[in-house]
Amino acid sequence: MSIPNIITILRIVLIPFFVVQLFSGHYYLAFIILLFSGITDIADGFIARRFNMITRLGTILDPAADKLMQFTVFLCLYMVDLIPSWLVLLLFVKEITMAIGTFVLLKKRVVVKANASGKIATVVFYATAIVVFVLRFKFPGMELTGVATALAFIAVISAFYAMLSYARIFFKVLSNGKETGKEHE
Repeated sequence: MSIPNIITILRIVLIPFFVVQLFSGHYYLAFIILLFSGITDIADGFIARRFNMITRLGTILDPAADKLMQFTVFLCLYMVDLIPSWLVLLLFVKEITMAIGTFVLLKKRVVVKANASGKIATVVFYATAIVVFVLRFKFPGMELTGVATALAFIAVISAFYAMLSYARIFFKVLSNGKETGKEHE
């Protein structure tokens, strides 16, 4: 197994630790896990590209790790009353839609590589989550629901923008059956 894939699996394993630390009141530890997850997300992609360690497994696991962490963080933000349920629902619908599209493309033996809009959406998500968590737990008495909702909404909008970018590729592949077995950017 490649180093980037090991790092990606580590990111997935860290998700329950993040949740446990957050709801046990160890906010700084939860924050460190979130920050570490973001840094390792950058690191695994860099290592994979730089040292030509891109694998089919990695192209599937990496976005799955991102989605799991993103949805978990949004769910946690909802559970601590920082964002409304409709934002979590929007993200859930987006992720289910993307998962179905990914499954359809995998059946056609097509893996779509991460593109700029997807990477930007991930950066926006981590920046949003980090800012909200820092504000929430650095200033516990401060009312943050409006700020958290606005930032989370921006993160969801960027995620939907990325989804539209991937949808163009999805429909191009579906309309051209000769594309099977290729990777797309």
